[in-house]
Amino acid sequence: MTIKSALLCLCLLSSPALLRAELREYLIDFSDLLGVNKNGPETGDEKAELGHAHVIETGPSDVPAVALTLDDGPSIYTAPVLEILAKHDAHSTFFMIGENVAPHRDAAKRVAAAAHEIGNHSYTHPNFCSAEMSRNPNRRRVIEEEVQKATKAIQDATGLTPKLMRMPYGCNARWAEDAVQALGYDLVFWSVDCRDWSRPGSDQISRISVAQAKAGSIILLHDGGGDRSQTVRAMEAILTGLRAKGLRVLTVSQLVDANPHLKELFIQRPAEASSNLD
Repeated sequence: MTIKSALLCLCLLSSPALLRAELREYLIDFSDLLGVNKNGPETGDEKAELGHAHVIETGPSDVPAVALTLDDGPSIYTAPVLEILAKHDAHSTFFMIGENVAPHRDAAKRVAAAAHEIGNHSYTHPNFCSAEMSRNPNRRRVIEEEVQKATKAIQDATGLTPKLMRMPYGCNARWAEDAVQALGYDLVFWSVDCRDWSRPGSDQISRISVAQAKAGSIILLHDGGGDRSQTVRAMEAILTGLRAKGLRVLTVSQLVDANPHLKELFIQRPAEASSNLD
């Protein structure tokens, strides 16, 4: 064993987060070779410990606020969601699918006019973590086109340029994250998921969203991608319940900006610290 290798081993053993980051790299590369479908983000603790650059899953725990996010719109359900948010003086981040923007241009414009935040959710909502995509030699180009087309659609409808990106299906493959970050986007995941897309009933949607929410939570909901009438009906109870818990509802960027040091926690990957040993 060389001196460099010995130093790297000592560094890994002294830092569980660094060890897990290194292991994750090998596991992702190996799963890609096997064609494994790797869906869904890690937990909030794992994300924080792995320290991905510009990846946000939670906000500061010392600020009594949460971020409410809505995916897969715009759609016919976006307008009633906006009305309920306005009633409660709450702001949210809408992660829009590019191909949905043109058919619902007015809804997209209303989101922007009401000072809500708009994020990129790809153009057609493909699964970048699928086995098929992992074997695609042009996979990086595919994700770049998906993101850029969605941004153009949002720009054309609202005049805004999204700075945040949420991966379809919560894909967190390293190659996909790197491709998006190279385009200048911050990646946003979530820490509270009531699975409203499965339509479990408005009562369950609101109950889970409020019960699991705490300071710094990023709550995942949907205003598109299917029948979202249950989500719309749950919105009133969600906002009322969050207020009763003393939690203010903000956009993702507002929540992050509530603690100027938050992003610094995610900018430096522990794995990069070992590059000095190479």
